[in-house]
Amino acid sequence: MKKRSYINFKAIGLSLVFLLNPNIGVIDFLPDFIGYIILCSLLVKLGDVNDTVAEALNSFKKMIFIDAAKIIAIVWVFGFADGSERTSSILLWTFAFGALEIIFLVPAFIKLFKGITELGYFNENTSILGSKRKNSKNYTDKIRSLTVFFVCFKAVLSFLPEFSDLSSADSLSQGMYRYIGLLRGMAFIPVLIVGIAWFIRFVSYFSRISKDTIFIDSLKSIYEERVLPKKGLFAKRRFAVANVLLTVAAVFSFDFRVQEVVAFGVERESMNLLPDFISAIFLLLFFVMISKCAKISKGLSIALCGVYLAASVLAYVVEWKFFEEYTYSAIYRSVEAMQAYTLVAVCSIASTVLFAIICFMALKALKAVIAEHTGVLSAEEAVNTAALNKMADATRAELEKYLKYCMVAIGIYTVTDICYVVLSADFGFTLLVSMIGFALFIASFIKAYFEIAEAMHSRYLIE
Repeated sequence: MKKRSYINFKAIGLSLVFLLNPNIGVIDFLPDFIGYIILCSLLVKLGDVNDTVAEALNSFKKMIFIDAAKIIAIVWVFGFADGSERTSSILLWTFAFGALEIIFLVPAFIKLFKGITELGYFNENTSILGSKRKNSKNYTDKIRSLTVFFVCFKAVLSFLPEFSDLSSADSLSQGMYRYIGLLRGMAFIPVLIVGIAWFIRFVSYFSRISKDTIFIDSLKSIYEERVLPKKGLFAKRRFAVANVLLTVAAVFSFDFRVQEVVAFGVERESMNLLPDFISAIFLLLFFVMISKCAKISKGLSIALCGVYLAASVLAYVVEWKFFEEYTYSAIYRSVEAMQAYTLVAVCSIASTVLFAIICFMALKALKAVIAEHTGVLSAEEAVNTAALNKMADATRAELEKYLKYCMVAIGIYTVTDICYVVLSADFGFTLLVSMIGFALFIASFIKAYFEIAEAMHSRYLIE
């Protein structure tokens, strides 16, 4: 039987394939934040056995948000900036993100390799502190230097061509910027070559570690001895992941309709940019994750999410078809349009009600988490059990109060969302009302999460 490897070093090396491609201004064809997300998920267990790697993990988490913010920059450059402002905006955003990468990403990699080196000092190995030749740098020092060089090289060459915009003396003269395509190409090719060379070495380094059976077995023993007995640690992590999934599901539940848009060559009066069926997918993932943290009726929850997924897809298709043929004003001029919009409203209301029911089931799941993972855990056998139970009951009652707030917020959000669908043709302010209901809904769930997370932390503090 093959031994289980808790830390997948080979996957750690492959996770940064998103990083090797060059950026063209603010455009990143392989979004780096996806690679950071994968890398962070793989470093969690390694961070459990080394504090320096845990610090690196926190730095990579910051890079997820920094790199994801490029989406905002792209929207700003190509959606708001115009004419000469666009080139200046590209320069500003590219320089800002390049500087942030150097400031945050370089220390993150340095901490990562420092943590791996520390593990190499305390555990027998040939892949971390070893080297091909005597009196030369070890494998870790070499890949650390190459990684730092590549990060800086990529960042500098991403914004260096954009400085040609500063050579324009006035609005009539482009200066060096007229050659921006050539300059970007001259920067793109070296970064791509260095990136491929770095990635091959990066993957080789972690593949070498994965084949170092003595080192891997040593880490496995440490993990099983120090980490696996901490049941609360895994419960808190699963609860945190489940909360992220629930929050994303809540965000996509909001019907954000933009007016007067052209989609796939068809002009339509309204279009929902946040389809509810995406919310259904994340809700399904939420129940799968939360079932690993607390005892819930997993089958029923997933079945309801499936029904909600089908209903939300139907609602989105019906609304899409309606605005391909009609406008809001047509409702009062045509019986066919009125009937079509009635179908839109019925499907949307049914989808909204299903969402509310699933949210109530999510609250039931959170209540199960409170029952199983909050309270008081004493390390002293002589402590009065009755007193501990009383304290635990008081804590759980306080936490369940926040779930009641969530119930009220769900009701408000459901009503405002239905009003938005039914009355939006006549009253434009219903979008604002729906946004207020959505804000209350999100705020109540986030507040409940932080309170429950704090109680779980207190429960397993002495673990």
